[in-house]
Amino acid sequence: MTTGQQAARSDIRQVLAIILASALVTVAAALILGLPTILSDLAITAVILFAIGAGGLAYLVPNIATRLR
Repeated sequence: MTTGQQAARSDIRQVLAIILASALVTVAAALILGLPTILSDLAITAVILFAIGAGGLAYLVPNIATRLR
């Protein structure tokens, strides 16, 4: 396995970590906020986490593609 492929695997792990962290924070927020407020607060949380995740993915995906070449 080349160094580029190893780096791409590392980047893929980072992408998966971002997705997992976003999901865990969303679930934790839902549990902390309680059922009556889940829908409105969860929507806000989801938008914030999506923005963070999209920023991370926008950075990592081109790196993965470049390293796999």
